[in-house]
Amino acid sequence: MTARAPTFGIDVNGSFSKARHYSAGSVEYGYRSDISGITVGSDYSFGNGLAAGLAANFGKGSLRG
Repeated sequence: MTARAPTFGIDVNGSFSKARHYSAGSVEYGYRSDISGITVGSDYSFGNGLAAGLAANFGKGSLRG
């Protein structure tokens, strides 16, 4: 018999990007962006090949141009 126990997971992630000195004709532009967040989740194996899980993500980001 397979042990049945829930499993839990946490993932912390983030990203930062920047671009500048793009130009179109006489107009020059660029941007900066960042995002960070955390994902938490859990799943449960019922032991008969069936499993169910649930996850949620919470994050925040910004874009400046």
